Amino acid sequence: MKPEHFNPMRIVSLSCVLCGVLACAASGGEEAATAVIRDSAGVTIVENPFVEPADIGFWHVDSVPALTIGVLDGEPAYEFGSIKSVRQLPNGMIVVLDGRGESAFEFRFFDSTGKHIATHGRSGMGPGEFRWVNFFGTAGGDTIVAVDFPARRISWLSASLGYLRSSMVDEPRYKQLLGEDVSNIAEGMVPLGDSLYAIKAYRRRADAATPFGGRFMQYDIVNLAADTTIRIAQYDEGGAFVRLQLSRGISNMSTEIETPIGVHVVDRTRRALCAATTRVTQLVCADSRGTRRIVRWTHTPVEFTADDRREIEDRIRGASYYGPGDADKIIAVFVWPTHYNPIRALQIDADGNFWILEYMRDEAGTRKLRFRVLNPDGEHIAFATGYETSPYGLNNAIEIGSNRVLRRITNADGVEQIASFTIRK
Repeated sequence: MKPEHFNPMRIVSLSCVLCGVLACAASGGEEAATAVIRDSAGVTIVENPFVEPADIGFWHVDSVPALTIGVLDGEPAYEFGSIKSVRQLPNGMIVVLDGRGESAFEFRFFDSTGKHIATHGRSGMGPGEFRWVNFFGTAGGDTIVAVDFPARRISWLSASLGYLRSSMVDEPRYKQLLGEDVSNIAEGMVPLGDSLYAIKAYRRRADAATPFGGRFMQYDIVNLAADTTIRIAQYDEGGAFVRLQLSRGISNMSTEIETPIGVHVVDRTRRALCAATTRVTQLVCADSRGTRRIVRWTHTPVEFTADDRREIEDRIRGASYYGPGDADKIIAVFVWPTHYNPIRALQIDADGNFWILEYMRDEAGTRKLRFRVLNPDGEHIAFATGYETSPYGLNNAIEIGSNRVLRRITNADGVEQIASFTIRK
């Protein structure tokens, strides 16, 4: 059966994003902004009006953690090599994926107080081993499900029993539904249930000069049992690249500083996927039943200033991995923006609320980060304290719960930890 196509926009997109600074605090009331909700050809359109932070609730995320897991020197279970991801299970357990050296791809299970319970998984190709975990999430109780992209394999593990089972990703079958030219199917796969998957994949553009210099990002929900797919969105990741002769060899460089990229979140509870491009204030969503929703909001553009440009230039010139003259070559080909993209990153919390990271400027003109929070229906309900996070992929070592944020930090001693920050609504 051919996929059900839905393509509300095509946006040029490359993979470049600037890091921000830690967020502002604000205060306000608890009333949500009144959104205009209408129907257009079977698609629900949610239009959120402009709202000042003082006129809507502000959720403060504590700056001091209530709990940390991780030590510099102690029991091996608490020493992390490189934290890749974190999840909190419905039973309160905290699962941390470690991913470097001898501890690569260990799933460490802790109780809600941070006490170690069990460790399962390791690097390798055998049962219960992993080459690279792109996503893991809860599978009920003390069980998790993990997707191994290079091995094209989905595995289930539990704290109490360890490795349970695996299944292989049948890519030819997916290509029959998604398109024969689709690639990286397992890389962006999230299990939603038996035979049901949310997938971000890539399609090569015919005019692409390089494999990563001209692709479409395609978002679908696939039902293997029914041999159907629901197309959520497709964005164009094409754009201008230049080939520079750097000290380490020839490199393909993106020329646009504020390049738009594709971002998405998966609501596994509601079996839904939402996608966006960082240049447009719009989410495109659909669930496994084919119910569609487009969510829009109004964002005040944040100017890209001369000071911002100097900050980037200083960062590049101060980078230790560039050789003599490399920084000037890179800076010379940049296309400098007039404003920042309205979306810095997109996340979803345990209640299905969307957290949209964005820049703003305070009264002194200082650029800061904050989250715009929309409820599962797409209605704007709050702003929230911002923090730096990458927009790429679904494993950012961050888990937003109903009343706390779990995320990776590096403490004053340079130790990687998982820290729990209370959300005060």
